[in-house]
Amino acid sequence: LVHGQSVTYNISVTAGSGTPRGDVSLMAPIGNNASNTTYMGPYTLSGGSVMGFTNMLPAGSYSVTAHYAGDGTFATSDSNPGIPVTVSKEGSLPVLRLVDLSGAQPVYDTTATTLPYGAPYFLRVDVNSPTSGRNCYNQGTEFISYACPSGTVTVTPAPTEAGAPPGTVPGHYTLNSQGYAEDQPIQLSPGQYPFVATYAGDSNYTGSTSTPLNVMISTAQTSTSLSGVPSSGLAGTRVTVTATVTTTSNGVAPTGTMQLLNNGSALGSPVVVFGTASTSSVPATAQAALTITLPVGNASVAAKYSGDVNYAGSTSGATPIAVTDFGLSANPSPINISAPGQGGSSTISVTPQSGFTGTVTL
Repeated sequence: LVHGQSVTYNISVTAGSGTPRGDVSLMAPIGNNASNTTYMGPYTLSGGSVMGFTNMLPAGSYSVTAHYAGDGTFATSDSNPGIPVTVSKEGSLPVLRLVDLSGAQPVYDTTATTLPYGAPYFLRVDVNSPTSGRNCYNQGTEFISYACPSGTVTVTPAPTEAGAPPGTVPGHYTLNSQGYAEDQPIQLSPGQYPFVATYAGDSNYTGSTSTPLNVMISTAQTSTSLSGVPSSGLAGTRVTVTATVTTTSNGVAPTGTMQLLNNGSALGSPVVVFGTASTSSVPATAQAALTITLPVGNASVAAKYSGDVNYAGSTSGATPIAVTDFGLSANPSPINISAPGQGGSSTISVTPQSGFTGTVTL
């Protein structure tokens, strides 16, 4: 036989008188080790016998025996001798998937995939049957369909991520009892990753290598906003505003610089942003405080974030500022007119601000 091949069994339990009832099981040593036995069943007797199919015989050369569990009348017993079988190893089919968690339901993608940096996802490796192409665990019925592969898989290039458990070797994973492994805390930097999974094999399955899974991680989009901008002010006055970079990223904090713009032209020098990495409930953000001197003439101020290797740049909306370029004063003020027909005079002084040289119309 080949491991995973379905074979027919027929188990009968007889006694001197009466018909035994209860359950029977098939027994086979795992890896030809008599002290390590796998049990297939239980199967319930009907009229003292039961017939069915099993694909759970382990690989190796050994004798398959049947075990009767007994009932209230009849004692337990084992078949003797067993039936000698030789079961060769089955092939294996490792399948790499990128599981995208950004939508309402997880998306299991086995083809070329593009995701932004900081998106919620993880890498999964299923070691499937090469004949059915399916995993041993049926998620619909929640039953094991056939003997699951065990052992380790290696993924290259090795995914590296922050927050991995101590002692974890990047790219090396142990299959769980359902024949797959997951890299849960994975967070790849922008770039292209042609992942390949290699399964080492075990006592029932031969080793094999997956087809590549080409993953492209793009820079995460950002949004920049500006707060603390006055609606009006005197030219030459120093004003401090706050620029904030927001993301939907689950990754590290944004870095880079922030530049103020006035009517699209640079205003002052760029400053470094101070970022905050994401938490389990809050995406990554960054801020910068910028002090500017209000220019001559009406201004329209915006903030431009430079971006970095993980995050794309962005520019805020423009906020207008009514800048006062000159001051007016009157002497005297007020002018007192004591009776109708009388006149008065006052000197109006125009004081330029910050080098204003334009025309003032009264």
